[in-house]
Formats: sequence, C-alpha cells, structure tokens
Amino acid sequence: MKRLLALLLSLLMVCFVGCSQNNNDSSADTDIVSTAKTGKLDSVEFGLGADVEQVKEHYSKLAEEYEKEHSSEDSHNHNGEVSAYYNLIKKDGYSVIDIASARFYYLNDQKEKGIAAVSTDGEVFGFTPGVTMKYEVEEAINAKGDIKSGTEDEMKFLAVRTEPIVVLRYDFENIRLDFYFYDNVLISTVILDTNVWKI
Repeated sequence: MKRLLALLLSLLMVCFVGCSQNNNDSSADTDIVSTAKTGKLDSVEFGLGADVEQVKEHYSKLAEEYEKEHSSEDSHNHNGEVSAYYNLIKKDGYSVIDIASARFYYLNDQKEKGIAAVSTDGEVFGFTPGVTMKYEVEEAINAKGDIKSGTEDEMKFLAVRTEPIVVLRYDFENIRLDFYFYDNVLISTVILDTNVWKI
C-alpha cells in the first residue's frame, strides 16, 4: 500500500512539474509586448492611430496652460518665449508634433490614418535612457530582438542626431518597436505602424 501511495505521489509530482513547465513554455506576452501590440508606449499619452488634431489640441492646450501659470518674467527665455515646449514641424512628406519628451509623426497625405510613429527619449517600460543596456531590454521582453545599424531614415526619429546608432528591433505584425542605443546604452524608443509608415 505504501508503494502504491508513493507511486501515485510520484506521478502527481511529475504531472505537476510537467504542467508548470508547459505553462512557462507557452507563457503569455510580457507587459511590454502586450502594450506595444496595442500601438502604445506606456509613458506616452497617445499611441499609433491617434487622431492628429486631438494630439495637437491636447499638447497645445497644455503648453498654453503652462504659459498662463508661468507668465512671470522669470519663466521667459532670452527671446521672451515661455519655457513650455510644443512645436509642429512640417517636413517633406510628413509632420512632427514635438513636445520635447516625445515626438508624434504622421504622413501629410495620410493624416486621416492618424499618428504613424511615436518616439520618446524619456523613461519607457521602466527603461531609463542613458542607463539601460541592450541585454536588460532583451531580458525584460524575454526575447532576443533583431540588431541592426541605424539608417538615415531611422535618424529622423531622434531629437538630436547621434551616430553610430544600433537598433534593437521587435516586430509584432504591423507594429514595430525599436530601441535605439548609442555606446551600448538606450537613448530613444520608437514605435511605428509599418502599414502606414514604410521604412
């Protein structure tokens, strides 16, 4: 009877260990992947597909409110402009809504498709620019990404052009998540819709 009980207990343990290993092997997406698949960066208000006019209105209103609250002499720079930052930059074929901590890109002739790419130099997914290393991103995502040298087209997503750039890339159907590294440390994170923004 003791042998039978021990055998049953052993079988239960084998089943338990096997089942838990299977659960680990078919693990769900990490929080980073789940968030990226929705077209968002966790630290940025708007994501891919967001209405361009809504994004403009939101950030221009924040800049106006900041200006009203900080309209004293001390808050002005040398040109008399307030230090809140919001800028709309028109380029050949695309435009950028620049709010300093992030940039929102849309194609001029496909504005109705909304924001096609978002770039940030701020903290994202718990990664700190200037501190986080490539292996830390791969560990957090629990997958190795594709590593490539940054191209001329990819440089437009940087606030300040810095070379050479190494890009750690993850593709999730039409969503591309890129982490830009300079001198082995993270400097910027970009998410884009590859169905809209062809790069």
